[in-house]
Amino acid sequence: MGGCLQHSPINEDAKHPAIVPKHHHVSDVIIQHYHLLCGHSGLEHTLSMIREKYWIVQARISLRLVLSKCFDCKRRQASLGKQKMASLPEDRVRPSKPPFTNVGVDCFGPMFVRHGRSTVKRYGVLFTCLSVRAVHIKVVHSLDTDAFINALRRFISRRGHPQRIRSDNGGNVVKGEQELRDAFRDWNQ
Repeated sequence: MGGCLQHSPINEDAKHPAIVPKHHHVSDVIIQHYHLLCGHSGLEHTLSMIREKYWIVQARISLRLVLSKCFDCKRRQASLGKQKMASLPEDRVRPSKPPFTNVGVDCFGPMFVRHGRSTVKRYGVLFTCLSVRAVHIKVVHSLDTDAFINALRRFISRRGHPQRIRSDNGGNVVKGEQELRDAFRDWNQ
């Protein structure tokens, strides 16, 4: 391709670029190459890099077609996902009852504690009031079911019997619930 850039100080390839047809495999390969070379920069930057060496007929249309198939560009330009929030349960939004009427429970740890000259593991059981977000923490020696039941008994003796206890279904909590149900059923018979 000729032009009026004969005396310009640019590269010879840019003065006389090779003409490439618009919807051809070669033009698609050239576009993909320069798109990757410029780091997925977009249509205008890719077009300016291509035009330093090639002249693709109706290049913007070909570029849009090829760039619309680029997975990395789609992923970068995708809209952010929006989190859908469910309604909170009634025991979380009615603060009219005393604290610790409805309780959430979870276990955490281990924490390493100095006991004399040795270091021992200790765990925590976190009781949280679901309406006013008050916190009650009990320290346990292990994460087994007996330790959880003992922590629950100490919590109940201090704060009173809760109407509802919610948990994350940890193994010790589920097993503790089963043991308490079995004990309550045996006690009622």
